[in-house]
Amino acid sequence: MAAWNELIIRSLRDGAIIQEGTRTGKLYNASRRLTAVAAGANIDSIFTTGALPVYLFQRDIGRSGLGVSSSIFRGATYTGGTLDPVYSVNDITGDGSLSTIQLRVGVTLTTTGEQTIATNYAIGNTSNQGQGGIAELKQPLYMLPNSNYLLRITSLDTQAQDITANIAWYEGYL
Repeated sequence: MAAWNELIIRSLRDGAIIQEGTRTGKLYNASRRLTAVAAGANIDSIFTTGALPVYLFQRDIGRSGLGVSSSIFRGATYTGGTLDPVYSVNDITGDGSLSTIQLRVGVTLTTTGEQTIATNYAIGNTSNQGQGGIAELKQPLYMLPNSNYLLRITSLDTQAQDITANIAWYEGYL
């Protein structure tokens, strides 16, 4: 019964944050699609927060093959990369350019930093029906202002596979 009550409380909290963030223009999202990701390869993105804390509440990772893992590290250092688009979920208040987040892809890592939450795994099986799927990672993370975070997805397949990622966050104090 306690687990059920916790799910209700979490749903109410997240629903209130999503509604408030959408209404006030403080809710944003981003997504990626990569094809033919090599077996065992890492897909790294750098998520740099601005002056406000960030509540990262949604990470959905799709895969066409046997599996992926997803980790987040705080304090990563990197060079290069290009900015990936960020989108607002409120067309009335503006677009993703209002976000203080910089999301970089194609970076070269110097250090990964310190792992901040447990690694999540999405694993299928070798049958055709067991491959592919979407992992909805429900572990939220309240991120520090003015910090770099490494969002890492690792292919667990022995063959190349397609991988998608979708994240959503709220900017500001809760």
